[in-house]
Amino acid sequence: MRRTSLILGLMCGAVVATFAQAEARFDGIYRPAGPSMGKWNCIDIGMDGGALAIRDDQLFGVENTCDMTAPTNVRDMDAVLFDFECQGEGMTSTDRVMLMRGDAGSIYVIRDGFVSKWDQCRP
Repeated sequence: MRRTSLILGLMCGAVVATFAQAEARFDGIYRPAGPSMGKWNCIDIGMDGGALAIRDDQLFGVENTCDMTAPTNVRDMDAVLFDFECQGEGMTSTDRVMLMRGDAGSIYVIRDGFVSKWDQCRP
């Protein structure tokens, strides 16, 4: 019985550690990539024309916040698939989103039928 409890405890610890690692590798402040997106500032997080942020287990978008759950590493890629539950402007929505590391600190945000690149804000 003790052995089973120990094994279950270790497995739960590994799941929590994996979740934290998946989330932390995308933590940062971002703005959409592209020439017309240079107007977005890196100070006003979650506002029109402001930055987007990932902290711990949440994504802070433009006037919405998404809880990022059920991280699943994508084999042979620096990418993680998440379940998103978002709240904003009186609405709730769910989505599957893959975050993938790009070059120079950028990330790709991939949804069914849609890909956007976010550049990391630099101080």
